[in-house]
Amino acid sequence: MMSNLTHALVDLHPVPDALLKLTVVLLTAWGISLCLRSRNPRWRVLLWRISITGALSIPVLLLLAPAWEFPVTPPAAGAASALRGGFLNGYGGLFPVPMDSVFIGDLTSVSPLDKRGVASFLPEELNPYPLIAATWVLGFLVMSAIVFRSQRRALLILRNSSAPSPEAVRLLRRVAAELGIPGRIPILRLSPVLFSPFLIGVRRPVVVLPSWLAEDERQDDLSAVLGHELSHLKGNDVLWLGVINVLTCLLWWHPLVWMARRAHTDACEELADAVAAGHVGDNELYSGALARVALQAGGHPPLSTAVPMARRSRMIRRLNNLKRVVLTSDLGYTRTAVALIAGGVFLCTICGCRFGHALDAQIGESPQTSGTPGVQVPGREPESLTLTTELQTFEAHKSDVEATLEVRDPADGIDVIVDNDDKAPAYVETGRWRRSVIARGHEGGSYRFTTYPEASATWTVSLKQTGNYNVQVFYIAGKNRSTSVKYDIAAASGKHSVFIDQQVNDSGWISLGVFPFNAGDNTVTLDALGSSVSRGKIAAIADAVRFTLNDGSGTGRVAGSNVDNPTE
Repeated sequence: MMSNLTHALVDLHPVPDALLKLTVVLLTAWGISLCLRSRNPRWRVLLWRISITGALSIPVLLLLAPAWEFPVTPPAAGAASALRGGFLNGYGGLFPVPMDSVFIGDLTSVSPLDKRGVASFLPEELNPYPLIAATWVLGFLVMSAIVFRSQRRALLILRNSSAPSPEAVRLLRRVAAELGIPGRIPILRLSPVLFSPFLIGVRRPVVVLPSWLAEDERQDDLSAVLGHELSHLKGNDVLWLGVINVLTCLLWWHPLVWMARRAHTDACEELADAVAAGHVGDNELYSGALARVALQAGGHPPLSTAVPMARRSRMIRRLNNLKRVVLTSDLGYTRTAVALIAGGVFLCTICGCRFGHALDAQIGESPQTSGTPGVQVPGREPESLTLTTELQTFEAHKSDVEATLEVRDPADGIDVIVDNDDKAPAYVETGRWRRSVIARGHEGGSYRFTTYPEASATWTVSLKQTGNYNVQVFYIAGKNRSTSVKYDIAAASGKHSVFIDQQVNDSGWISLGVFPFNAGDNTVTLDALGSSVSRGKIAAIADAVRFTLNDGSGTGRVAGSNVDNPTE
């Protein structure tokens, strides 16, 4: 089961990949939150704000975070067939995995699927993706309408509110000064139609109170309520409520998002209750004020775009929390910075982790034949017609391969080889590339491969003398290779573009042609954008490039389609 799950995660489509990592982030946050239940509620508030920010930033982090790829060995033929017909297909296309990237054709003899992945098993009229997209859009519009309606209702209450008495304003200023927020005094309003106090507004915060709290006999309750609402103001709870509303609208169908919303709200309310009770100086006195506000609120639903004081559904839990000692001291800059750094590292790690099938695994175990570097020979009896055919092809051209692998002394400057293992500045990449982990490349070293069109690789060769050189490339062929890989040769006569079929090669040097070069640095670039690569499916290989002075000793041969398009 775990093996099937691992293969299902290989080259996952960006959308389910982002959703999967979002789920991991929220589950991790829930586990940490449970461990912090009896600690300072500020920790849980910070935890959920880091998690919510991370959830919204996952699409960006998937593009920018450094990638740590874990290669997965492709399954054997029998296992591949079972996987194809069982695990992934059983989910009905929930994960749109490019299935032909999971099954290496040379190994499994499974015909590749079309670009729609798992959904191609379904008849066209039953393709679920349009229905899923329409359902998501409908849910997003409904959630957005609910948020808009709540905001409109809050603004209507605010518009019909009245100014409080000067004594209430003075009390507000005194409580704000005692809580350490003298520079952000909110506007105070009274509403006869309001049942529960609430705080609204980010740039111009407003505390709206029910009119009954302005009565003379309610002064103690008013002080407790103002302490509670000003604690929300100090914690920027209205701003974070708006951020959570955005996340909820986008992922309205995800249960962990709703659970995160409630957990963040509970942590904010617990913190505000503790701060307000500490300001009043008597937990029982504050508990009585909170209970009276909750009774006045009755069954009226709270506003989703404002921070209400009383929520009947969580009131018993809040009153019970007030019976125990709750620490509310500030976390401090050091601990907050450590938590932010730890959260950032965790998010980057989660977003950077990827599984990838080793596209270089062409024939299973690949011991090198003595004296023939770069050539793969199976270490056991071939198990498929494909392997037998490749072995026969290798034997037929063995003598040619040994001849083409002869390397002359590069010190004479007329036969120079640059390999991907030489690193920068001799070999430089752009875009996303992967390193071979199973098959070996030139002289038993590694090679690089990409399935991303935006990638490129450049070899820089230093020549000691001017002349005509035979430019050759080395790569390991395979059925999952591109049939049209574009090489740009920067020659003295201009840039020449040559296209090579990398499915054709018996592991020897393949000539791109003879071109004039000046002494000094000269480049050959593999341009994946101009090649027929397909993400997660068809790869372009970057291994070694060879320049041989055209004195009649060149051994290169042209393979596949070799089209020369010189441009000045």
